[in-house]
Amino acid sequence: EEHDIRVLVSKDKLSVSISGTIKPEQVETLKKYVYQQFQALNLEHEALGMDLRAWLTQAAEKGEMLKSEVVYQGTAPIAPRDGYIDWSRDFFQKGYYADPETGAIDYRRPLAQTTVKTDELLCRIIPPEEGKPGRDVTGKPIPPPKGRLPRINTGKHVRCEDMDYFSTLIGKVRWDGNSLWVDDVLIIEGDVGLKTGNIEHPGALIVNRDILENSEVEVG
Repeated sequence: EEHDIRVLVSKDKLSVSISGTIKPEQVETLKKYVYQQFQALNLEHEALGMDLRAWLTQAAEKGEMLKSEVVYQGTAPIAPRDGYIDWSRDFFQKGYYADPETGAIDYRRPLAQTTVKTDELLCRIIPPEEGKPGRDVTGKPIPPPKGRLPRINTGKHVRCEDMDYFSTLIGKVRWDGNSLWVDDVLIIEGDVGLKTGNIEHPGALIVNRDILENSEVEVG
């Protein structure tokens, strides 16, 4: 019996679809045809065991032309969780100190506290968690992608042990998104003022311009 049914496997082999028109009187014939196509495509046992008669009967009752109607699906792999940098505390907190009674904000006192002690743990890299493999429509496993492991370039006065990073002296943490330093000499290129906030640094300080009125500087 003639028909225009097509059975296709997606490029990623995660689904089997049927296109064409199914007439009620063709269900039995098409059941055999589709089953033969499933076998030719080497689909896994679960696909070969599905109730094709029920699926084709339901499709025929709709009376519509099927356009890549998915009849069977594999299992997509579950993506891994990427690794990440776990900071020992919030060195780079945004915002400024607010008086708890009045709510007044002191723009010279940033909340970020970047001063660290010798041998203080700065951060550690948490490795990625593995994803779970999937399975295509032929039953073959699909390996999940590998999770990303972040990298830290170790700058001056930072010691790396395995995936833990420590300060080697008293200073200020500096992080540019790729490299990690601890500065014993803090250099202010411009003025000390509202833009920098008050300065508290346990090491040496170089101010290339001025310390503006009402600004506070405390150094070791």
